[in-house]
Amino acid sequence: ATGILREVPFFREFDDVLPGTIYRLARLAVMQDGAEGEVLFRQGDEPVDCYVVLRGKVGVYISSTPQESPRDFTLDYVRVVEDETKRSRVSRLCGCCRFRTPEEDADL
Repeated sequence: ATGILREVPFFREFDDVLPGTIYRLARLAVMQDGAEGEVLFRQGDEPVDCYVVLRGKVGVYISSTPQESPRDFTLDYVRVVEDETKRSRVSRLCGCCRFRTPEEDADL
C-alpha cells in the first residue's frame, strides 16, 4: 500500500510536510474489490474512510433535493473516476460514491 500511496499526489504532499505519514496510512489500508453498482458511501454519511481507486470506475452522485425516504431520491451525476477495467479495486484508508454499471457507462 505504501507504493500505491506514493503515486497519489494528495498523499505525497502529506509525506512532504510530515515524513512517515504515508507509511502510517499504509499500515491502516484495507484492499477490497467492489462489484458494479455497489455503493461505497452515501451523501450525508460521516466522513470515516478515504478511497483510492486502483482499477475500474467510480461514479460520484449528489442529491439535489432532500430525501423523504431512502427509496425516494433523485441523483445528479457529478463525475467519474475511471481506469480501463469494469471491476474496481479500492484501497480503503481512513466520503455518495458507488461503482458504475454498464448502463451508466453508456450514458457518458
